[in-house]
Order: sequence, then structure tokens, then C-alpha cells
Amino acid sequence: MKTTLTAAIAGAVGWLRKLAAFMGAAWEGKTSKIIRAERFEVVNQVGKVRAVLDATADGLAMELCDVAGEQRAGLSVNAEGPGLVLADAAGGPRAGLVVNTDGPGLWLADEAGGPRAVLDATADGPSLKLHDAAGKVTASLP
Repeated sequence: MKTTLTAAIAGAVGWLRKLAAFMGAAWEGKTSKIIRAERFEVVNQVGKVRAVLDATADGLAMELCDVAGEQRAGLSVNAEGPGLVLADAAGGPRAGLVVNTDGPGLWLADEAGGPRAVLDATADGPSLKLHDAAGKVTASLP
């Protein structure tokens, strides 16, 4: 019985030494050069998510949230290319920049999410379209 108890205590002490060495390294400011995960969440002091970095099935996405928890900016990269979307305080998309297989594009939206200005630079050349509140094109170049 004494041998079994001695072995159990020795095992626990060994485990505690390893834990203490790990914690000591963390307390001394030693860091790992690589952290691997499919998703990272940055939270504030009360646990509210403020940023997310997510490896999705078709690419990578990053979301940045305001103090209320609303997503205000999103950056993604997928098979079509990179994109950036900026949102208003209600979380509605208001501006975007994309670079896809057709070329780069920039768009601005109204509070309802409808397009108000769209600028594209494709192989056919650049174009600018301005829309009214109903979505009808009111001016364009060329």
C-alpha cells in the first residue's frame, strides 16, 4: 500500500513541477512563436466579443465590433479575392472595397443598404454609377 501511495504522490509532484515550469515561463514573459487555431476571438474585460479572426471554409474573415457589439468592419479573403466592408452603428453595410476576378470596385450605400455610388475598374475600363434612393442610376461615366 505504501509503495502505491508513494508512486501516486511522486506522479502528482512530477505533474505539479511540469505545471509550475509552464506557468513560470508564462509569468516570465516567454512566448511561443506559433499559435494555431481555426478561430480567435478578442473580448473586452466583461467578455463581450470585440474582434474575430476566423478561418472559414472558403477563406479567411476578420470582424471588428464597436463597444455595443455591432460588427462595424469586416475584412475577408476568399476565392473571389479580398474585400472590406464598413458598417454604420446599426450594423448595416455602408461602404465596401473589393478586388475580384473582374477587377477592383468601390461602393457606397445609403441607410437602407441600397447602392448610391459604385466605382469599378474592369478590363473593359473604369465606370462610375450614381443611384437615387430608389436604386435608379441617375448618372454614369462612361
